[in-house]
Amino acid sequence: MSTEHGGIVVPISNPEGVVPLLDLAFAATQPDEPTPHVLLMTRRAQAIAQEAQPGSAALTSVQEFLTSRNASLASPPTWTDDPATDIVATAQARGARWILMGSHRPELTPDYRGGTVGDVLRRVEGTGIKVAVLIYGPAHPQESVIAVVDYSSDGESALEISVRIAAGRKCKMRTLMVPREGRGPDEELHEMVKRAHKKIGGRPRTDVLSERSAARLAHQTPGSIVVIASRLTEHLGLPLDSARGDSRRVVVVHSED
Repeated sequence: MSTEHGGIVVPISNPEGVVPLLDLAFAATQPDEPTPHVLLMTRRAQAIAQEAQPGSAALTSVQEFLTSRNASLASPPTWTDDPATDIVATAQARGARWILMGSHRPELTPDYRGGTVGDVLRRVEGTGIKVAVLIYGPAHPQESVIAVVDYSSDGESALEISVRIAAGRKCKMRTLMVPREGRGPDEELHEMVKRAHKKIGGRPRTDVLSERSAARLAHQTPGSIVVIASRLTEHLGLPLDSARGDSRRVVVVHSED
């Protein structure tokens, strides 16, 4: 039985990704939601081999960040033999609507869904929990958010978390719309975007992807945080322009239909 309503669960095992992941989680948390729940875990076999304590590698970074936000670690670091099962079970027990997790920047392939990320995506099926995967990049002093969306459940969820981040950071947000192929103006997509932008006020800043290609996507998303609907990455890839030394952070959003 869930003990809380809403909120974000943030699983962490890699000390290198602590600050950008938690920074995004706190920005995306709404005022009426609980503080992001940090699930600090270590694979048992890995830790035993290294003679480490559970969560020891990332614990200091997590505690320093939480202290800076007047928060504390709600549950102690833990061992895990099956990270994905434990992550989803924790989210369900807390009634969380979102899991926000990190993924290393893909080098040889655009697929970021290996390992624990892929396992979590399979295990959340049928739970109603949304998953946002942060592909790490450095923070920028003047950040902006770009949402890349189509008319789909993924697109709607990508808009939702983009609005949350923009509101939490008090930064600019722009939406890049990707109409369905073979269609003219996508009125349903336009209406979905208008509804989302009303939550942060002001006139919506929007654009339309002029060509369905990875190169064009990278060119039209010059923001420092790019949030993209998962299904679009299957056709367009990730909006990373490695040729220009791109350092943007990308958040890929998964949601059930």
